Order: sequence, then structure tokens, then C-alpha cells
Amino acid sequence: MVEPAEVNEQTLSLDVLNPETRSAWEQAISGRVPVPVSAGGKITAVLVDAEEFRLQQRRLSLLERLTASRQAVAEGRMHTQEEAEERIAQ
Repeated sequence: MVEPAEVNEQTLSLDVLNPETRSAWEQAISGRVPVPVSAGGKITAVLVDAEEFRLQQRRLSLLERLTASRQAVAEGRMHTQEEAEERIAQ
């Protein structure tokens, strides 16, 4: 799972943002609403609250694991608890 970086020399300080950008940041943080950021008329990034980002990454990770498990079941690569215990006992 991807985690937001810790504060370091590459971290952007809120103090350097212009008022419009600061307003977008405040909107993203206060309402936990993703704020699209565009360049050249195309969305190039999305500003989100750090905690919301962590939650989204956790949900994505769980969905990926669920998808992999479903695929394994479909391919017959999964065993019941009893089958697994029998294999371990051998």
C-alpha cells in the first residue's frame, strides 16, 4: 500500500501557495472532497486529504486482495480449512 511521504525537503509548504491554491487546499481538507488540478486543460493531479488518501489506499488494497482470491478460487488454487490442515499434517 502506498503511504503519503513524511515531511521532508520536498514537501510543499502551505505558506508558498497563492490564495486560490490555498482555497482549493482548504476545500480538500475541510470537506474531504477531491480537488482536481489541471495543467494545459487536462487534469494532471488530484488534491485529497491525507487521511482520505490512506483510507482509499486501504480500500484499494483490500479490493485487490479480494480480486486475487476470487481468481484463485476460479482457478482451483484455493483449499478449504480442512484441506489445508490435512496438507500441513502430512
